[in-house]
Amino acid sequence: MKEIGGYCECSIDKIQKNFTQKEYIEISKEDMKVQEEKLLPSFKNCLNEYQEKIKKRSSN
Repeated sequence: MKEIGGYCECSIDKIQKNFTQKEYIEISKEDMKVQEEKLLPSFKNCLNEYQEKIKKRSSN
């Protein structure tokens, strides 16, 4: 499914633009809830685009 690849690429790109490697490593050591709060806003648009592609694919 090529949409997943696009989602992953988008997410990685957004995270790399918003956090240094050191910041990301520190975040990854935190509780999952804290990780979601810190990381999700960075790639929320990627998630929305991915969900829309899935909806379109399942309706065809």
